[in-house]
Amino acid sequence: MEEYTFSSLTDAQIPLLLDHLAAVFDVVNPVTNQRGAPRAFFEHHWEEDFDSSRTSSAVFVAWHCNQIVASVRVYSRSLRIGSGNKSVAAGGIGDVATQVNHRGKGLAKKLLAMAEDYASTRYKIMTLHASAMGLPVYEAVGWRNVDMHTRILTTTSANIMRSNGSSIQSINFNDPYHLALIEACHKFVSQVVLGSFERCDDKHYWKGYVGSCRDIRRYPTRLLFTSSKKPVSDLAQGDLVGYIICDLFKHEVEKALSDPFHIINIQLRDLFWAKVDSGFDGTKIKVNAPNTLEFGCIISDLVSSAIIQLLEPWFPDVAQAKSRKVKLNYPAALLPDKLLDCTSLAWLSQESRENAVDVGMMYKILHPFTAESPAGELVEVEDITGLRKVFQPLLPGQSVSYVPCKGVELQNGTPMFGFFKSDAY
Repeated sequence: MEEYTFSSLTDAQIPLLLDHLAAVFDVVNPVTNQRGAPRAFFEHHWEEDFDSSRTSSAVFVAWHCNQIVASVRVYSRSLRIGSGNKSVAAGGIGDVATQVNHRGKGLAKKLLAMAEDYASTRYKIMTLHASAMGLPVYEAVGWRNVDMHTRILTTTSANIMRSNGSSIQSINFNDPYHLALIEACHKFVSQVVLGSFERCDDKHYWKGYVGSCRDIRRYPTRLLFTSSKKPVSDLAQGDLVGYIICDLFKHEVEKALSDPFHIINIQLRDLFWAKVDSGFDGTKIKVNAPNTLEFGCIISDLVSSAIIQLLEPWFPDVAQAKSRKVKLNYPAALLPDKLLDCTSLAWLSQESRENAVDVGMMYKILHPFTAESPAGELVEVEDITGLRKVFQPLLPGQSVSYVPCKGVELQNGTPMFGFFKSDAY
């Protein structure tokens, strides 16, 4: 590798990194005919998705003729692991990119080793999401996967009925009450999904990253549900609340416009809910669990409203918009089958669900730690075997209460491990 040099970056060199990432990803895939992530996508990640640990020294690159030709970045994360809402410091690997003419020369392997050296003094575990093509590359340097069970719901907006008394509005990320409400819902529900990242409490993160989109490939929608039409600041005990964030990609619109039978894939980023326990104290609000009937009301109103809002610009005829089939993909641990079975909603029936497995979630244990399995067993996590034990579905004879919804008991086979798309890096 005499023609290459390797280093971390300085703040002044970040624009060069963004140019490099755009050169690698902002191209049309010859197989799918879809364009990859634009430069603005990576700008958004760098500028808005950050905490106090973000630093250019966590970006490692290979140089050739004074140009960046390969990169790896370490993101500072907190990984939710084990029961009791426990978390561990994690280094998330992202921005893995090698320019075409420099592939097959071991650059990514070298940069991953540099990233691991950096992470070993800061984190207990490293994590990344690999493509099918990338899996063997990471396995060769000691990474191992944990299968993530996902569900795909297929429905039409015509099948989902909205209640008359509720309020659906766009989330105002500059409104402190809106912001406090969605944070409360997220924290309340996400505690049951192992393997997802805890979000930082920094308001800039929620406003700038979760609340905005610079990716020109996507049409986003972000909706807030309240069971009453009173102002959000006046919510009181017993009111139902929730929010949804989802995207429709341009290529899905193009397919749907040319093919009336195309099933439209909507990317579900967030779907969280709760019941108000006590009203706002300043800009803080306490929430607890709704029952299954209340849960069904929240989810139906949010999902149907999001589908209509995403489709109406392209299918202005309401009847046509309601007739289109859509797919929503989500981690099975977020909406376990037992919960959906309790709702008595036709569009959440067994027939509407498909099972899938994402094999791309990969990990490397840097330092041993102890975590509690879903059934309450203490596990010493020294390698991937221990991690899989913590993340495994419930075993025969095991059962736990599903905290975000009253009266739901999860049993044998229920997945507990998931990953939220909006936390992707």
